[in-house]
Amino acid sequence: MKAPSRQESILRDPWSKERIGLGSWIKQHLRAAASTLKIVVERFVPTILVWTSIGISLFLPASLWLLQDNLKQATGPWESQPGLSVYFKLGGDSDSISQAMSLMNTRKDIELVKVISPEQALEEYQEITGLVGILDSLEENPLPASIHAVASKDANVLDLETLRGSLLGISGVDDVVIERTWPERIGYLAQLIMRASVMLGLLLGLATILVTAMSVSLAIEAQLAELRVFMLVGATRAQIYRPFYYFGFYYGVGGGLVASMLMSLSILLLEGPIERLLFSYGINLKSIELDPILILLLLVVGSCLGAFGAMLASRRRLDRLEII
Repeated sequence: MKAPSRQESILRDPWSKERIGLGSWIKQHLRAAASTLKIVVERFVPTILVWTSIGISLFLPASLWLLQDNLKQATGPWESQPGLSVYFKLGGDSDSISQAMSLMNTRKDIELVKVISPEQALEEYQEITGLVGILDSLEENPLPASIHAVASKDANVLDLETLRGSLLGISGVDDVVIERTWPERIGYLAQLIMRASVMLGLLLGLATILVTAMSVSLAIEAQLAELRVFMLVGATRAQIYRPFYYFGFYYGVGGGLVASMLMSLSILLLEGPIERLLFSYGINLKSIELDPILILLLLVVGSCLGAFGAMLASRRRLDRLEII
């Protein structure tokens, strides 16, 4: 019996499926991405609203994470460890500094000792406050020399008090401060901020999925007639779902960009007050910078959450779609 020709097979089965090559698959994705992007741009006002909602959801946990990361870097080796700050009298001689250094270097419960000269103290103060012109007009440096020492984590407070009394006995020493409470508080604050960022990340990540799903659902409802026509002419489920996945992707990427802009704005507005607050506790905070890796992470997380929300919305609605 003669096998049917290719033309006869097509006539008998007008919706016959052929294997799609990689090139055709890529072209279909590019076509879907381009058409979806055009719709997103045309619906500018709703798109801006969705981007803003997603951007705020991503901004809050990311900003808290950035804050705790900078707090951790600012405290450095001081974090969760007691310490001593020895302040010398103005115009004190180097013998007083040498005596204090020798006394602290002989102790096993002191791990790190750093001398800060009056010039270094003035330079750090100028960097933080920006009072370069005013301080340069002074006849003499108003800041004294100091020594900052980090004690071991298991250092005894009574032993540190004894060391403080010995240091105060040196003629050139003006004051000795045992710094134990603020490193612990900064450590606890960083832990609290980290846990809060995780909780907010989970809750607002869910909110991002819901916002995207709702927006994609509205887009699906607006195109139901066209989707039924596509199904009637033999479009596959993947071909029908694909544009809405790109809807979620574009919404998520736009939200990530909005979150990055909000973080840049918050750094610009809040960096100065945060630096002055931490300086009052003896912490020199370096300039807060928005890491490009963090921006890339916001874009990736936003796009993934958006695509997942689009997948939920499209499967929930389109699986029940019938040709009428």
